[in-house]
Amino acid sequence: MKKTVSDSYRHPFPDDWVSYINALLIYNQDYKENDLVLRRLRQDIKGRLEAEMYNMISRSEVNPEQMVDSNRISKIYDYIYEHRIWPVRGVGAGHCVAGIDPLGPFPDPDLIDGLASVAQQHMSIREELHKVGRRISTDTREFIYKGTWRSISLWESSQAGSLPAQGLFKKTMDALLSIPLFEMIYSASEKRADFRGFTVRFSMLKPGAHILPHYGLTNTRLRIQIPIEVPAGELFIYSHNQVRTWTLGTPLLLNDAFIHGVQNNSDGDRIVLLVDIPHPDALEVDYRSY
Repeated sequence: MKKTVSDSYRHPFPDDWVSYINALLIYNQDYKENDLVLRRLRQDIKGRLEAEMYNMISRSEVNPEQMVDSNRISKIYDYIYEHRIWPVRGVGAGHCVAGIDPLGPFPDPDLIDGLASVAQQHMSIREELHKVGRRISTDTREFIYKGTWRSISLWESSQAGSLPAQGLFKKTMDALLSIPLFEMIYSASEKRADFRGFTVRFSMLKPGAHILPHYGLTNTRLRIQIPIEVPAGELFIYSHNQVRTWTLGTPLLLNDAFIHGVQNNSDGDRIVLLVDIPHPDALEVDYRSY
């Protein structure tokens, strides 16, 4: 169990955040023409924003859905948007393509053909998970959590050949392949070893564990969440200024380019099946670039 929070969450913006950002812009003055410089600039600001919002939550100053509408964060968002650090207000992805519809923190799941049908197969997926056993799960190595967060990776688009667990979840993978958009990227990955950025995995969040506020990697991707086990109690996911809970049989679609996190204050394990898919406006993006 991870009891301490990563040191990166201890470095919010200074009180005079305007001067801090202006100094960054001077130091990275060619950020509008140089993609590497832009990504470095975004990484610094992204980390500071994550720390700002973690501090708000940990001090119980605001509810999660109120973070980005606070006076300070809202002004920071306006400032970095006006200076074109990100082309969409509110996102914080390192790889951000202009012109892509932001869709909001939780897009309508009906946007993805076939998704609702797969979510209704949660019992079959859960039975397969329990037959395999959670012994193959691993503690996540990500820094964005406190408590115990485990996962089972079934598929990665950049992986040559199948992952060891994929063959153990035939019903689950067959169900996902009935989603035309997922079937498309699955087929594409078999033809291109450099097709990166998409995964399928079970995510298990133990009681008392939190996934801390963070931004995803890119605005060209959406993340499907299919609930498999949803314990009673205080359990929710927040993104930007919205909060959602999970319901068995109902899929949730997350745009993780917005800041988001999860809190499991219940007495049971939260298990969801995570599936990455391209944003509908980004089907022609070269996924080798991130």
